[in-house]
Amino acid sequence: MSKEKNYTVFENQSLQLFHYDKFFLFFKEMHKKNMLPKKILLSGLSGMGKATFAMHFINYILSFDEKTRYDEKNFRINVLSNVYQLILQNIHPNFYYIKNSEDKKRINIDQIRELISFLNKTSFNKKNKRFILIDGVENLNDSSSNSLLKTLEEPNEDVFFIFIYNSSKKLKNTIKSRCTEFKIFFTNKEKEKILNNLLRIKDYQLDPFIINELKSYYDTPGLIFNYIELLMNLKIDSDKDNLEELLIKIFSLNPNENKKINYESIQNLIELFFYNRLLSAKNKSKVYISYQKTIKLLDEYKRFNLDFDNISYQIKQNILYA
Repeated sequence: MSKEKNYTVFENQSLQLFHYDKFFLFFKEMHKKNMLPKKILLSGLSGMGKATFAMHFINYILSFDEKTRYDEKNFRINVLSNVYQLILQNIHPNFYYIKNSEDKKRINIDQIRELISFLNKTSFNKKNKRFILIDGVENLNDSSSNSLLKTLEEPNEDVFFIFIYNSSKKLKNTIKSRCTEFKIFFTNKEKEKILNNLLRIKDYQLDPFIINELKSYYDTPGLIFNYIELLMNLKIDSDKDNLEELLIKIFSLNPNENKKINYESIQNLIELFFYNRLLSAKNKSKVYISYQKTIKLLDEYKRFNLDFDNISYQIKQNILYA
């Protein structure tokens, strides 16, 4: 499996699973009774931890016969597990992971072709199931979607597909109709507990006002946590700056510092800034045009692999004069 084309699955995920107890035990029971669906769709808003849950469950299955197996009691992945180490390096023979990389909007046909090639190989351990995890199934383009459909219609007996779906976006019905869908939802109290646990693990402490402001716009713990992690990685003191000043700081970083940036968080932050600006602006058309220009610059940056410095100045101008 190519490390360049596919993310490392644990890159942005927690080794500790929070508040998925009922889902985990339900999936465990289905597997025990040989009732686990071959094509699973985990749907819900981005930032709900769907991919993290899927990874924990897959680790539980694949490490079942290991001495360093998954810690069911504490819902925690054992870092000494051979399964964990192989997945971390993208070389586990019974597991395949696909996600669109940061510089591409879509999961392309080449990624699906590599998947098909993987499926045609004999699994390392025939007693073990093989799992395909596609994070962001809504990002399949037409060609990759059609190619995947052929595989779904005639799956190998030992293969299980788990698709992670951001339900705020549209998914082709041809994919959705072939899956058993499980909708992931948490109450506000549960989401707050998940966020607090994530912050506790990293020992992140922020002004409660900033966190409440984020909660007023972002509805999931994952998105809020990614934004907080961005500020912490860049050592930005968020309680002393307003949103405009934060963005100006981020787009004034030197090349070494901007390598730490999670660009999905940047785009979310920009959307929050322009959303707030639109609410108070008299000339909403001007703000909207600045927003469209900024998003276009970010899209071109990802699509054409531009130097971040080349777009920083113009984005700063769009923000200052929105």
